[in-house]
Amino acid sequence: MRTPVRLGMAATLIAGMATVVGVVPTAHAASGTARARLPIDVDIRIRLLHSGKCLDVQEQSTLNGAAIVQRDCSGQSSQRFRIVNATGTFRIRTFAGKCLTVNGAGDDNAKVVQDDCTGRPGQVVNLVGSAGKAGTELRVNGYLKCLAVQPAGNAPLAPVACGSGLNNDRFLFEKI
Repeated sequence: MRTPVRLGMAATLIAGMATVVGVVPTAHAASGTARARLPIDVDIRIRLLHSGKCLDVQEQSTLNGAAIVQRDCSGQSSQRFRIVNATGTFRIRTFAGKCLTVNGAGDDNAKVVQDDCTGRPGQVVNLVGSAGKAGTELRVNGYLKCLAVQPAGNAPLAPVACGSGLNNDRFLFEKI
């Protein structure tokens, strides 16, 4: 027979575990995939797994339509982003307070830019995978595409078929 003390300790342990789980924000992933632990509502740098470079708003622009590209990580404000919870999915805001936006209908290699946050499908992403060393996919809601950067140079971010195997669609999130 268990004593009340042991039951009390077990209940405290379970309640403590529930509190810890509740504190860590997680992304809603497609079934069968890992849930990503993410820094929500804090400034982050988004690093590409394949190149080690960072996402950057081109020319440090604050205007709508500025392209999102990969560049050497420099700590400039144009490399500061914020993941914002949008009721189970997420938006990624740039340093200018605008949202990453897929232009067009999500065609392969369509331009990804910053634009006013309106909640349209090209601005909402699911974050799929590990937030650790394996990286996280940014799946664009409504388009069945992942955001990726071609391996060379300061290439722009673009929607492509998920799971290329090149790790150019995997991102690491670093608090800054």
